Amino acid sequence: QQCTLGIQTKGFQGLLSLMQEGRAWEKFTAPYRISGMKSLPYEDVNLYAKTLLENNPNQIIWGTDWPHVMVKNAMPNDADLCNLLFDWVPDEALRELILVKNPERLSGFDPFG
Repeated sequence: QQCTLGIQTKGFQGLLSLMQEGRAWEKFTAPYRISGMKSLPYEDVNLYAKTLLENNPNQIIWGTDWPHVMVKNAMPNDADLCNLLFDWVPDEALRELILVKNPERLSGFDPFG
């Protein structure tokens, strides 16, 4: 599904609602799967990332999607994909939430247990 449908669709709004209730998680990964662009920076995905972050960053995790199966266009450079997270989430504390604290909570991992 490409980004052409917009953030006001029933499905996307349903996801936001479930995230607000803490009943759904969003994984920031593989923007090339939903982007209408053929290569980075996949700017048409930015609005989705921003909206998800504004909705409930406590329900977001991140992943590389390596080894990038089902790539229909140019194979993305992993470092460039990692840099997208810095574009979407410039705040260091928020990145720590997405990269460390949320995955710990989702997986039930206790680093001190």
